[in-house]
Amino acid sequence: NNNSNDSTPRSFEHALEEVKPDFGVDEDKIESRLRGQIISYGSRFENLMSSLQGSIAGFAQSDLSLSSILLYGREGAGKTTLACKLAKSSKTPYIKLISGEDLIGQSEFGKIKFVQTIFNNAYKSPVSIVVVDDIERLLEYVHVGSRFNNNMLQCFLTYLKKQPEKIGNKLVIIGTTSSKEILKDLGVWDCFNLKVEIPVLEGNGEI
Repeated sequence: NNNSNDSTPRSFEHALEEVKPDFGVDEDKIESRLRGQIISYGSRFENLMSSLQGSIAGFAQSDLSLSSILLYGREGAGKTTLACKLAKSSKTPYIKLISGEDLIGQSEFGKIKFVQTIFNNAYKSPVSIVVVDDIERLLEYVHVGSRFNNNMLQCFLTYLKKQPEKIGNKLVIIGTTSSKEILKDLGVWDCFNLKVEIPVLEGNGEI
């Protein structure tokens, strides 16, 4: 190809743009959950946001190496958006989001490997946040017959409790769920240090 020498630098630049690093922030995934704006609907929101940000900041100043927060509430309450907002505003160098769309089309081994890779990289980072979104969906929970993926359940039960091995490294896990009863039945509920209900809007003032 006569144009190979001219196209090589440009092709290399395009390749670099497409490569997704193992470390860093899931910018595209986080931003896609933050489209538009988060609007304060009053004192309840301000207190909620301040409390959650304070919890994360306080953990950063503590001697703990693992902290986990579960945001629960009705569908549409804004749990995922809030989780991503908390993660981004923390300015943590390693932020990853695990959602159901990441696992579509993957084999059983591929799903578990995906989760393992994210957490193992998080343990290596001095400070990291992993957002585990819509946990019951990740566990492939089906209401009819109360069926779920036990291998995925055991995987998350392990990583929700596992602390970074390197002394000084810190990991924050922010989970979201629309069904706290399911997580209680599966033993996931107790894996989180802090459980916070995200309420829906109430009254004309907040709306």
